[in-house]
Amino acid sequence: MDNRALTRAFRLAAQLLELHDENPFKIRAYEGTASALEALSFPVADVERHGLPDRTGLSKTAAARVAEMLDTGTFEELTRLLAATPPGVVELLNVKGIGPKKIRALWKELGIESPSNCAKPPKTTK
Repeated sequence: MDNRALTRAFRLAAQLLELHDENPFKIRAYEGTASALEALSFPVADVERHGLPDRTGLSKTAAARVAEMLDTGTFEELTRLLAATPPGVVELLNVKGIGPKKIRALWKELGIESPSNCAKPPKTTK
């Protein structure tokens, strides 16, 4: 797994945390991890797992999640968040110009759970 894939996973986790209105400090920690991974000039996968905090500058907690991601392809928090979110809502996160807060409102208040829900014109009766 390359650094870009790791960065995308941690950014997705941050977006999902925001979507579920979780702790803002936790959201910032995931965004910080994504930014730190993005800034690295070497492949994280080549680093010994126990040396991740020293070589990458990540906290021990973030480094443990990176190691879990490298070993299994995911990490526990991301799996939990994806399980709690309809796939179409996750897909909405890819729509430019709409952030997690707006998507949460669309999902919770209007019941929109996919981009296709947004595209359907209202039915009219004559």
